Amino acid sequence: MSKIEFNLLESRNGFPIIEANVEGKPFLLHSKYDPIKEAERFIDSWHEKIEAADYILFYGAGMGYHIKAFFERYPEKIASVYEPFEEISYLTVQNKSVTKFPFSLLEHYVVQTEKQVTLQTLSVFNTDLNHKFEMIVLPSYGKLQDDRLKKFIDIFKKLVDTKKGNIASAFAYSRRWTINALMNLPKTLEHPNFLVEKKQYFKGKPAIIVSAGPSLSEEIENLRKIKIEGSAYIFAVGSAYKALIKEDIYPDAICTYDPQNHNYTIFNELVENKIDTIPMIYGTTVGFETVDYYKGPKLYFPVSQDKLTVHFHNDPQVIVYDATTIAIVTLQLLNLLEVSKVILVGQNLALKKDKYYAEGIKRYDEKKKEASDNTANEKDLEQTFEVEDVHGGMVLTNDEFRRMKNDMENYLSLMEIPVINTTNGGAAIKGTIFKPLNELMKEELNAKVVVEDWWKNESKNSSDVLNKSFLRKYRKAFESFEQQDNELQKFLTEFNQALPTLEDNQIQRKLEKFDELFQKFHSNEFYLTTIFPIVQLAFEKLKSENQLIVAMANLKKKVQKISEVYTSYLQQCRQKYLDVAPIVSNYTLLELCKEKNYVATSGVFHYEGEWNKRFPPEKETMPEDLTEEEQEAWQKQKKLEDKIDFPIPLFVDTKQKGAKLQFRFKGTRLSLFGLNLTNQILKLNIQIDNKNRIITIGENELETTEGYIRKGIFSVVNLKNTIHHVTIEVLSDNPNFLFEGIEIDDSSSSRAYHIHEVERVEELEVGKRIRCHYRAPYNTVGEFIGLGDEKASFLPVEACAEPEGDFYFIMVDEIDGEKKLIADRNVQNEISWLNIAKRINNCHLEDCLMTLPSGGINADDRKNDWFKFIESNAKIDWNLIDGLTSWCIDRVENKKESVAIRGRYYGAGQWWGNSGHYWHVSGNLSNHWPSNGFRPIFILNKKKG
Repeated sequence: MSKIEFNLLESRNGFPIIEANVEGKPFLLHSKYDPIKEAERFIDSWHEKIEAADYILFYGAGMGYHIKAFFERYPEKIASVYEPFEEISYLTVQNKSVTKFPFSLLEHYVVQTEKQVTLQTLSVFNTDLNHKFEMIVLPSYGKLQDDRLKKFIDIFKKLVDTKKGNIASAFAYSRRWTINALMNLPKTLEHPNFLVEKKQYFKGKPAIIVSAGPSLSEEIENLRKIKIEGSAYIFAVGSAYKALIKEDIYPDAICTYDPQNHNYTIFNELVENKIDTIPMIYGTTVGFETVDYYKGPKLYFPVSQDKLTVHFHNDPQVIVYDATTIAIVTLQLLNLLEVSKVILVGQNLALKKDKYYAEGIKRYDEKKKEASDNTANEKDLEQTFEVEDVHGGMVLTNDEFRRMKNDMENYLSLMEIPVINTTNGGAAIKGTIFKPLNELMKEELNAKVVVEDWWKNESKNSSDVLNKSFLRKYRKAFESFEQQDNELQKFLTEFNQALPTLEDNQIQRKLEKFDELFQKFHSNEFYLTTIFPIVQLAFEKLKSENQLIVAMANLKKKVQKISEVYTSYLQQCRQKYLDVAPIVSNYTLLELCKEKNYVATSGVFHYEGEWNKRFPPEKETMPEDLTEEEQEAWQKQKKLEDKIDFPIPLFVDTKQKGAKLQFRFKGTRLSLFGLNLTNQILKLNIQIDNKNRIITIGENELETTEGYIRKGIFSVVNLKNTIHHVTIEVLSDNPNFLFEGIEIDDSSSSRAYHIHEVERVEELEVGKRIRCHYRAPYNTVGEFIGLGDEKASFLPVEACAEPEGDFYFIMVDEIDGEKKLIADRNVQNEISWLNIAKRINNCHLEDCLMTLPSGGINADDRKNDWFKFIESNAKIDWNLIDGLTSWCIDRVENKKESVAIRGRYYGAGQWWGNSGHYWHVSGNLSNHWPSNGFRPIFILNKKKG
């Protein structure tokens, strides 16, 4: 680098100018005759580019004459200065009273005080990159024969690339991060905090991060020995566990954090092989499908992109920053746990003899449209290049691996814990020491440190860790958000309409009022934790626009611009609200508040008149007649849409005046939920204990229930804590009333009842019903307990594969004191007839026989349970749902290897049957499809013998 000295001189017209002396050769940074005129001509030469930009970054200020000329011509533009020479900045400041350097008008004035410009130095410009940006270099600075300008441009490009990457990441995942956090939150509160509650098991002990690189295959026996001896904790990341379990090595934990909806498929091998003993450590923004899918033990860690969990949790949280790979995230975890050392296995970050993954892990090939083996595909091999490997030789890598390597090295530079890379033939990773794993085992891994079942100790009850104060605050903020949004929108509309008639002082007062309304909106806790993280890019753009608005002199133009940019921003907020509010209202808050809720299809409601169950729209399936190219386009489009399959409420609707529903409940308060899907006022009569209350429900903008946001239509409190009888009647003509359910106070004594429900077996008679609890693992008959008790929420009437909840048994017959009860729904699906038959007569209840309903040995047979008690009793809602059939006990006439099934179903491209009573045959008794359901019969007081 050339040695440069700077001296202060005076121009011929008396203004201070700077002379640079480069290796004894002097030259001026400004005109020696008239530096002001020179600066004006220079700025004028940039006129077109300045007009096209909102933000100008000046590289090199000198005495600042061109900066002053810029602001005189463009007072509404934003500008900053980067001064690469500290010596010049001293001269600039010393002479500012003469030069009139406009420091106060600059957004930033940054001086390079170190020898090298760094990304950290330039990070001050990060938010400014949201503007239309232009950089202007003072020509004399380019003649200084100094490499500072080149290095500045290189680092600035990195800043821009990083910004673009962050924008791309936020654009792709910001919605998913928040939705995952919302969906995971109730479960997260039930799971242990890995970093806080488990640190004592790992502190000061060695830990291994096993990645899926091809070198992992070479270390299988070493890892087996480590696992058997317990000489280090083994953490598998991503797909690496597949190579381990293939060799019967179970890692101590599997780490996952990918927010995408397909992340759960990584765990297919575990689920399919019924492995549920390996702890899963998940980031709170991981795809919620993953947390639902894997049934083994789970622990969590809060991720920086999750703005919710830390507020809802009473205990202090340690945040893990989002990163490009799960290996880097796991490095952070182990660093925070203060392990003694981290050992990397299979962290190739390069190809190895054309292998992308270790043996046992398949790589998807886009060209072949399949995942066949661990070989690198054609795309992986495009634009490969060599980097240094751990042995000092060269190894083939690509851009994807290079980015991962750079990111890992950046994080490693912050770590104090030693990191040992044992990846034979992998890329050299700065910040690690290479040592073969077998050598490391002999020298350092020679004592047992692993605590078996470290994850098993009891965690706190979710109600203990939940911050109830914040929950109340959040719920209130959620309920007020829509009103605050409407107030802002209304204010802007009326402001715009009145603008032509307003004086400046009136405009100023209105602007102050708008600022007050927006600050109230912007401080709403629901908005800050749920909406804002999704619209953060839009907010950065809003802030950038605000910088320009502040500089505008014309008040009326300023108001028009404010209206334009804020309306756009509020529309985006509203769109995201409509996206997440159904999840918040129908799932997250319901789960967190732990109120007693009874949905319309639960079974506690007795309906009179014409009522129909309204199910959510079926999941969209790919049309069968598409070409391969069209299939790929369809899949890409659906991935882009990323529709969230969250639990949408099931409604029961009526379009009949005079339709009624009845129920009983014990408690002190009651809230009703529903929807009026007409464009006119809906009138209902709510009768509680013979006292009538007429209510009205306003019209609704929704045409379907897909975007339903749960809102109460009626509430009453301070009732006596006794049994109350409730009747709801539709009074309006041409109604379209959707009933969603009720909420009562959450206490051990409060409970809702069907009008024909009893609590004791002795009270049962034909037509009465009694509650029962059922829980079962997949494709297995489970346990029936608590006859007459309320143990949990009701099982879904659509059935589920791994049920845990309540349902009703309805008494249909009594012979010689033996009471026959039939379940009011299929209590389980995806269960085979053979597996049910194995457990017949075993129901865990004394003097009870469990069986299946008889359905007839042929289509004309009427001497069976189905015809006698279900088909002939239309007054009872048996929850006969299209697409879901019920297994029957009968072997079919002349087909002894087949059994009867009842229910309307879809197959071979068409619907079979006109109702849920349709009789048909199944010959595959081991079949356990979602359409096969288990509807048990109990015979109580069964006589022995």
